[in-house]
Amino acid sequence: MKRLFQKKLFYSFVTAVLVLVSCEKEKGLDTINQSTEKQMIDFCGLKVKLPTGYDEKVLSLNLSDLQGNYYSNKSKFGLKSASSDEMDITLEEMDNLVTSVLIHYPNTDSLTERDIEIIQNDFNGIDEIKIYENIDVIDSFYNALIRYDYVDTLSKHYSLNLKSTNDYLGYDVSKAEFWALVWHPRLVKPTRSATDKAIELTGQYFPGQAAWRTKADAFRHAIWNALIAKYVGDKKNKIDECVDWAKKFTDKHEEGAERPADMTQEDFDFDKAMDYHNNKIGRDYFKSVAWTDKRKWYQPTRVKAPSETTMADAIFEKTKVAKKVSSKSQINSYPSNLVYIKD
Repeated sequence: MKRLFQKKLFYSFVTAVLVLVSCEKEKGLDTINQSTEKQMIDFCGLKVKLPTGYDEKVLSLNLSDLQGNYYSNKSKFGLKSASSDEMDITLEEMDNLVTSVLIHYPNTDSLTERDIEIIQNDFNGIDEIKIYENIDVIDSFYNALIRYDYVDTLSKHYSLNLKSTNDYLGYDVSKAEFWALVWHPRLVKPTRSATDKAIELTGQYFPGQAAWRTKADAFRHAIWNALIAKYVGDKKNKIDECVDWAKKFTDKHEEGAERPADMTQEDFDFDKAMDYHNNKIGRDYFKSVAWTDKRKWYQPTRVKAPSETTMADAIFEKTKVAKKVSSKSQINSYPSNLVYIKD
């Protein structure tokens, strides 16, 4: 309770500081948001109006620039330094915050009449056919704005989440995971949904069983990767792109893992090798059952896969022939099998 009270007290202080900073920003102290009216620019051959208050520089910010903005804002409140590996935010919180940003932009993955109207207003009256022909350029324009807004929103966030750092995938995301998600803001929600579903399915298929180094653990990692690839399929047009994102994010997860104090480095490396291996088994399975679909000529191609239940059943069958290993070197002997360390 004392910890919660201290956090709430600090949160009140941070809120007050944010109000002051927001006022300063409105006075023109922000170095990027200087425009006071919409500016027509050329973006990859298309005429487009920048939103009011944005400078064209926002469209060319790279990841390093965004990181600089984030830590600069955080330092104003004394909340975070660039040297810290802890981001103090959960995947759930990142999802909630990106949702608050995305509602201000068209959904280029599945265009509605409202989305088309917004795009036409921004892109100088572009007709509907040209929207579909140039959807990648249009998407990159909005993504640049979304990333900038997302970083601004994240930098002002203070978490009151008191979850244990030992909760699997419920703890604060690592720095590596955090920045991977920031650069791909539209993939935050499907990644979170896949994570939640993987945990749910593991509980269903292995009720009451420990999910660390066991067959349940192997199942969880495999279905997690398969579901990430499946869920981002609504935003990708190639199977390999879905697999690449699943690998990228889950690799970042493993890279950000911290070795428990009571575990040797050798044992920790063994544990991670098991996870990397089972992650790949899940991605390989997805790749073997996924397909692409294009319903109408003007609609983008999207990646499809069997239902969650079908995929979970298939991966559960793989646990029945999973191989128990006693060393890291043994894992390479079973390239097509799930592996586990203890019963």
